[in-house]
Amino acid sequence: MNKLIASSKNPDQLSMTVTGILTAIVPILVAVFQALGIEIAEGMIFDIIQQISVVISGLLMLYGMLRKAFFAIVR
Repeated sequence: MNKLIASSKNPDQLSMTVTGILTAIVPILVAVFQALGIEIAEGMIFDIIQQISVVISGLLMLYGMLRKAFFAIVR
């Protein structure tokens, strides 16, 4: 695991800083949306998180496939 995101106590786990940031994302997004005048119901939060996860997963999968194809062609 990368030194920047690895825990100093147990390098196999995420650091407390990264864990804290990931935990704080949802309340921060809700506050930003409310500041913009967009009301979000509790049920919508789960849907939004799920959609974001799907997009991130898809992008990571696409990146991995392109990287694999690139290294297969280069080597």
